[in-house]
Order: sequence, then structure tokens, then C-alpha cells
Amino acid sequence: MELEKLYSREYSVQYTQASLLGLGPKEVGHIPTAVFSQTYLPENGNEACYMDMGEWNKFIVAIRNNCNTKMQREEFIDNFHKFGKKYVELSKELGERDYKNNVEMISSYKSYLEVLNTYTTYVWLGHFLNKEIAKEGRDIVKDKNNVEELFRPDKKTGIVELQDDLFMIKQKYGDNLEEELIQEMLEKYSWMSCLDVMNDPWEESNLLEMYESLQAPEKARSLDEIAKLLNLSDEEKDFFEIVREFAYINDMRDVYRRKGICNISLFFDKIGKVVDLDRKDLAYFTNEEIIKVLETNETPNKEEIEKRKQGFLIYWENENIIVITEDERIKSFVEKNVKSNEVTKELSGLVASVGVAEGSVVIVKGISDLDNVKEGSIMVAITTHPDFVPAMQRASAIVTDEGGITSHAAIVSREMKKPCIVGVKNATTSLQNGQKIIVNANKGLINLK
Repeated sequence: MELEKLYSREYSVQYTQASLLGLGPKEVGHIPTAVFSQTYLPENGNEACYMDMGEWNKFIVAIRNNCNTKMQREEFIDNFHKFGKKYVELSKELGERDYKNNVEMISSYKSYLEVLNTYTTYVWLGHFLNKEIAKEGRDIVKDKNNVEELFRPDKKTGIVELQDDLFMIKQKYGDNLEEELIQEMLEKYSWMSCLDVMNDPWEESNLLEMYESLQAPEKARSLDEIAKLLNLSDEEKDFFEIVREFAYINDMRDVYRRKGICNISLFFDKIGKVVDLDRKDLAYFTNEEIIKVLETNETPNKEEIEKRKQGFLIYWENENIIVITEDERIKSFVEKNVKSNEVTKELSGLVASVGVAEGSVVIVKGISDLDNVKEGSIMVAITTHPDFVPAMQRASAIVTDEGGITSHAAIVSREMKKPCIVGVKNATTSLQNGQKIIVNANKGLINLK
């Protein structure tokens, strides 16, 4: 088995285990076959997802073939929303519930896992179907210029919806956001920062930071207008309706996930009180370990938790999920199983939002780096999330290692009218903080100044 990297995120054990289980044997029925090569490794303070590309490419072809007809797409979309809503609703119910004893907690936790793992299946499917369909869309318009608007989601949601809401408020009330409106917005959007159960919901300061640096949203043109400008055939226009629908699915999968995580955090807080642990520590327990602690009231191994916070290996072994923190065992696993990444000197990627900007590089590998992004900086990130938006507003341009034309970075940068290049692969490792660069997002090139 030779593993290759897919992406990197700030994930705990809780979410990486859900990710493995979401493509595991219990979810066959929602997926064509289980994927056992999925592996997470510690990398630059994050957890990087690796796959055997032979197994993975077969899986991608199979899920794409299962979504070719209108009926198949409609069935997928119905299931996607059904399981997304179910996850959010159950998480809210369990978070608000009062528990009489540990037995009730264990039962609730197990029911949560069933819904979480199935929804995680649809997180995977939605993301990679969107990527494949967008790729086909790019092939259709590969000889045309200024095509980015074609890949805009057909409905606004998440951070883009919040920006619109805040801009309307700012037009009406000006710079001073009243406390009543702050609480109203927090009630509606506090889940934005909840990538994993160790993350806290947005607070007033997060909302105000975004409000202060808010920019007018771009006025979106209709698909009819864009199709006419680009001289698309009726068949091509129909295909881009599908592209836009799946771009919306790609956004919504993160909305359901973050809302669910925000809701279930209250449940994790309650478990934490029973076992004398902080929720942010519980995020580094496996499902089995949480159940065992509730069953036995044994004191958990806090030293192991701290090791996992520094990085861990998690993978399938004989249909069991294994977590390893020992450096030598991780190193041995990597030497035996991981393909070394080829580093290219050329820095180029996919144009997500046109324009040219120059400035100093700020490398963003995680949330802790966001404060380093100052007005006019070039943000060079692994990827972007809703938490990144205030920093993106300060940046003069955005460059990401990961992502495609319907990624979060692409969609938000177009709304902000900022130059953006995505899918550069090695930007965060090739560039350095403070380096002067020119981002030419008309051509998808990054040059040293």
C-alpha cells in the first residue's frame, strides 16, 4: 500500500474517527464499497488525510457513476439534506437533554454516533461529487475566460449569507451594532467556528471583528446572463445548473456539520463534568474510550491525551481503528506506507477569483495564525474556513494549497472581489512569512517580487 496526501485539517481524534467510519463497512448502502486505506498523520500541527490512490480513484469513479442521471442526483440530494438535518436535530436534542445517569449518556452517545457516521458519509460524498462535477464543468469552458461566476452556488448559505445579513444591518444602522442585534446574529451564526468538538462557538468579539471589516458583497449575475455572455449552448447551461447545485451542496455539508458540532458540544460538556474532563480533552478520545470511561468511571490517561494533542496516527487495521502517538511507530508507518511528496518550484494553481495583488506573505496553517494577517497581507493558507473570513477581508489576495473553483476560498474571495488562486499544493511550504510576492490571479501564477 502506498498512501498519498489528500488534504490537511485541524482535526481531533473525534472527527478523524468519524471520517474513517463514514467510509467504513457499516455505511455500505450509502457508499458503493468501504474504503480502508484512509489514514490521518500528524503534519505541521494538523492532521493530514492520506489514501491509497488506486483504491480511492476506483471509489470516486463508482460514486460519480451512481450520480449520473437526474433521478440519481435527486435521490442523493434528498438523502444529503435528510441526514444533514437529522444530525443537526439529534445533536440539539442530546445537547439540551438532562441525564439521570451514565447509562442514559452511553445510550445517547451511541445513537449520536450512528447519525454522525452516516452524515459524515454524505460530507465525503458531497465534497468529492462537487469536485468531480466542477472538474467536468471546467473542461466544458476550458477555452473561455472569466468563467468563475459559472461555479457560484445556486443559493447563498453559511458565511456568505452572514455577510449579506451583516451588510444589510450596516446599511441601516451604521458602524455601531446594537447589543440586541449582536445576540440575534450570534443565535443564528455562532456555530461558524465549530470545526470539531474542541472548538468554541463564536462570541461577540468574533462577530464584531467581521462587522468592522465588512465589505459590500458582489452583485451576482444570473446563470442566464453568464451563459449568454459566454455563448453557452442549452446543454452546457443545463450542466452548469448541476454544477451550481453541487457547489451549494458543498457549502451546506459544512453548515450541517458545524451546526451539529456546536449543538453536541453541550453534550460533551455534560460528559466532561461526569468524568472530570474538559470537552477539549474529550475531543481526543476515541468513541470506545468515551464509552469505557462512562461505564467504569476509571481515571483516563491524561498523559496520552496531551500526546494526542501534539499529533497522532489513526488508521484502519484489520477492520479496527488504531490510534498511535509514539514517534518511532509513526515514523516506521510513514517509511513503510507513505509516498514522498514531490516538491515543485513552480507556484501555480487554479484561478478562483481574478485580479493581481502584491504584498508580504503570511502563512496560515491554522486558526492560531490568523491574527498575523494584517491589512494588505497575502494570505497563504492550507485551506480556508468560515473562521478565516475576517482575516481574508484584511488580505489583499488569497492563495491556498488545497481546493477547487467551488471551494470556500474561491467562493468567498469572489464575493470579496479579491484575487485568489487555489490548488497550489505546496504554497505554504515553499513560501515564507514576510516574503514579497505577486499574485497574478488572471493567469494562476505566483511570482517572487
